[in-house]
Amino acid sequence: MTNFNAINRGMPPHRLFLGPPGAGGSGGGRSITKRLSPKDIIFVAQSSRDFLIRKIRGFNPKADFNLIEKAFKLMLDYHGTKTFPDGEPIVFHQIRVANLLADWKLDMETISAGLVHNIPSEIMETNLGKKVVDLVRGKKNLEKFTFAPHTHKGKEQQEFCLNAMLIVEPNLNVHLLEAADVFQTILTSSFEEEKLTEEKYVQRAYGVIVPFLKYIGYEEASRELQDIAFLILNGEEYDMIKRFIDSRIKRSLSETEKELKEIENQLISELNKEGITVTRSKTRIKSVVGTRDKIEKREVKDIEGIRIITDTEENCYRSMDTNRAVLKSLGWTEDIDGFRNYIAKPKENGYQSLHLKFTKDGRYLEVQVRTEEMDFVAEVGSAAHWKYKDPDTPTIDIADPTAVSRFKGLREDLLNKGLVYVYDENGKIYELTPDSPSSHPTILDFAFAANQGLQFAGAQILLPNGNWRDIAIGESVDNGSTIRIMTTKQDVTTRERLKFTNTSLARITIQKYLKGEAEPERERTGREFIDSGKRELDTGLDKFRKSEVQKLSRILRELKEKDVKIDVLFSLEGLAKKMGLRSEDDIYMKVGLTNGNKDDTIKEIIGALSDSYTIVGYREPEIKSGKANLWLIVKYKPQIFKVVANLFKENSINLQSIHSERIEEGLFFKCEMIFGSQDYFNNFLISLENVYADPDLVPISHRFSDKTVTVKFEVKRNRIGIAAEIAERMSAVGADFINVDIGPLKSGSFEIKIPFGRREKVEGRLKEELEGLKVRKVITKFRISPS
Repeated sequence: MTNFNAINRGMPPHRLFLGPPGAGGSGGGRSITKRLSPKDIIFVAQSSRDFLIRKIRGFNPKADFNLIEKAFKLMLDYHGTKTFPDGEPIVFHQIRVANLLADWKLDMETISAGLVHNIPSEIMETNLGKKVVDLVRGKKNLEKFTFAPHTHKGKEQQEFCLNAMLIVEPNLNVHLLEAADVFQTILTSSFEEEKLTEEKYVQRAYGVIVPFLKYIGYEEASRELQDIAFLILNGEEYDMIKRFIDSRIKRSLSETEKELKEIENQLISELNKEGITVTRSKTRIKSVVGTRDKIEKREVKDIEGIRIITDTEENCYRSMDTNRAVLKSLGWTEDIDGFRNYIAKPKENGYQSLHLKFTKDGRYLEVQVRTEEMDFVAEVGSAAHWKYKDPDTPTIDIADPTAVSRFKGLREDLLNKGLVYVYDENGKIYELTPDSPSSHPTILDFAFAANQGLQFAGAQILLPNGNWRDIAIGESVDNGSTIRIMTTKQDVTTRERLKFTNTSLARITIQKYLKGEAEPERERTGREFIDSGKRELDTGLDKFRKSEVQKLSRILRELKEKDVKIDVLFSLEGLAKKMGLRSEDDIYMKVGLTNGNKDDTIKEIIGALSDSYTIVGYREPEIKSGKANLWLIVKYKPQIFKVVANLFKENSINLQSIHSERIEEGLFFKCEMIFGSQDYFNNFLISLENVYADPDLVPISHRFSDKTVTVKFEVKRNRIGIAAEIAERMSAVGADFINVDIGPLKSGSFEIKIPFGRREKVEGRLKEELEGLKVRKVITKFRISPS
């Protein structure tokens, strides 16, 4: 790891700025601040206070500047001219943190907390009030979240840490206070002795704070911190990529930024003249880490970029000609091969945007056009909480409503999963995953997560005043609680304790213990049992998938179809219910807790899956026409055709032709169709995972006659839902489909089975239903004949 001050390697000097010239500003960095006398340190700090107040007055003229004055005085009284181990005055770090919070236009309490965040809370409360103290205490709590237990590796550790921080602390400003402190600590290497080692601290910043800032929309700060951390962790690679960027932009950074800004302003002006709304726009020169990622993908033509955010998808398309005309007038040539329409055909992760690429004198410029919602998905990865509103949640006093919306959405996603993070008395943190979001982990669940469940004898919870209170075995635990478990020397678990469990680990461990199958408790968490079981089961499921894929592959070879993607779809949640388990995690836990060879358990699970999966082959929709081909093998159950036909209708799929027939493996479908969008296609594939949970399916024991009836018909106009309407009417008479053909020439036929012993009655009703379809103009004519 490279261990030196980031400012000496060309990182942004404005982040080191303390105040006006002569106050340790951008020209000096830490080389100047280290040489200051105690008297000069106080002078610089006081000058910086005036600069900070002027900055705040620029965006909040009615602010409580008296609070800032008090915080400054307390900071100077407490720290004076003390320095970090490397000589950096502590007050300079505090001032930089406050300046960054002011750049983010936060409230006075949060900026004041930035000035005093490493002062004992009992000193602060008397001087600055409860809100500032709560912010600092919340920040101290977040500092506990370094990395997950040893069972989590790499990105799993980072995800664990970020999830825990988001769930335990509901105040966004606390997270921003911690982010600002981390940012300035890394930028100036002002590491306190009691902090983590520098390398682990920087890794936490890179893997946890950076994605957090990106998720809430603080993109500039996220990129800067990411590059700083990358520089410290990988100095040589940083220098190499930085030289590559400089060679591509072919001029100074400031000149390039100025030119991009001029292009941006001209684009906005021309778009406004065309009546195209631009809600936001931004320019960028790709960061070092962003460029590294592109180099790894061999996609490095977009070092320079401009992003246009507009209000509608229609305006995205309308803007294209204007963007091209403006760039052409400025001497840029469009790279036609570089055009990408991710709106018509989104990426697998849901990313949507129009990308236009231009060249000029060996430089490359990318113009991205998207809506606000598309931009949110691009940065956060989910549209589930776009424009999230919660009228029952107090408004956070922060200038950026987008950040509030995104933060609430992220927390809501996690809270909906029911995750709970709890400390033991030694400060170790545990993740408890309940059976369902509506249930809540109990004290006994925590005891099993902490490997003390079988010997559990009692528990206590730490109160805010520092005292411990006894807590009952079945009482729910809250996020951020600290729990102390008392144990006996002997196992004391009984069947009665099952009613106090809401997690897979606790419940399955007790069940195995009562059967004499449980291993002695050891240093493993519930998540580790789930993760190890998942790895084992995934290996078995991969083998199962490969064998099932061959079934459809053989049929497609006979049909001489090529370039078809094939997959096996099923729902583990549905499988869990079928096996009498509560959740997908229960399945993994069942494997993870199996002693010795786990093959028999995996075979049992795959055996339970044998009649509940779908084999699907497809060619993805064409970008312009939306046309696609699909082949399915679904496990046969009465009314399965009706269920699949309804899925086509629900996902707005226009069937051009459909053929289905009974084969040995189940019911085979061959379809030509038109999708409204890639989203509909993706949703359709997802819905196939749960096809066997449909309540319309009839038990396989339902008795049918050996004789069948064939119906030939014509339709006036093929439209979405015709197959579903026909299937619905046939289902009403109790019939079931065997073979179906609906061709592109607006005619078709189907062969149905009649319920046993009801042929004459059913055939009469069948005619009535077909006449009804004719009256509703679903079909124009029909003919019934015995097969």
